[in-house]
Amino acid sequence: MRFRHDLAKKEEAINAKIAQLEKENREYAAEMESRLSSAKAAELRLKDEIAKLKEERKGSLSGFAQFDFKAKMIIREAEKEEEARKEFAKMIARVVHDFKTPLMMVKTSMAILEEEPLNDTGKSMTRMALRGADSLQALVDDVLICNKLEHGAIELDRKRYDLADQLRYLVNGSRKDAESKDKEISLNTEIGVFVDADPLRLERAFGNLISNAVKYGKKTVTISVRKEGSSAIVTVSDDGAGMEEKMRSKVFKGQEMMTVDLINGNGFGLTNAKRLVDMHGGNIKLVGGSTFVVTLPISQ
Repeated sequence: MRFRHDLAKKEEAINAKIAQLEKENREYAAEMESRLSSAKAAELRLKDEIAKLKEERKGSLSGFAQFDFKAKMIIREAEKEEEARKEFAKMIARVVHDFKTPLMMVKTSMAILEEEPLNDTGKSMTRMALRGADSLQALVDDVLICNKLEHGAIELDRKRYDLADQLRYLVNGSRKDAESKDKEISLNTEIGVFVDADPLRLERAFGNLISNAVKYGKKTVTISVRKEGSSAIVTVSDDGAGMEEKMRSKVFKGQEMMTVDLINGNGFGLTNAKRLVDMHGGNIKLVGGSTFVVTLPISQ
């Protein structure tokens, strides 16, 4: 009886932590959307002012002086907006940092609890909580990477390596998750598809694509890599419903994508994947709603 009581108290404390994290995540998302909306509105105001000033510039010398004055005011306003954007970036970094400590506490508590002699219900709840904590961890990491990409704070550490080895590692790491959802994941590779790239950054990009495929596929997920001319082609596809037609045009549109619910996703992962691939001189596109095709230059 005492064990059940202790278990119930642990579960209650962990659920409270998870609820708090989810609340903070929602508040952060709302704050970010509000900031983005304000920035877009300011941009439209500036464009309108510039258009009006161009008309005024056609007038007399005094009109030109007025144009010059207003132009300086617009520049000052733009500088203020840029400063606000930088402050917002710092705020995001602080929020992400504050997320990490309680999240690690939840994951550690769940890992300890998983070792306890629990009944089937207890084990199921523990695994569910761990999956939730892992999802939150992925979100925190994606937000941090997105923030760094937005402000040019990521540099590539390029190395020559075989993409097939990297994808094999990622697929093996995703197999347990796929099997727990009764899904099959497979990899088809050519030998010796070498690229000159930052393995850590591309691992993040491909990891996001594979994670999405495992999440939204019905039964099967297929990854392939091959050489085509001077390019390496990586395909990640699943047999799920795919992204709706109206969403496909927004899938890689940066900030706009983050404010849209993409099949109940947060949008950060795909945005990050696109930017990281672009940094390597590559390209990523969505084909048919549920297939992502990544093209990268082959290392000569």
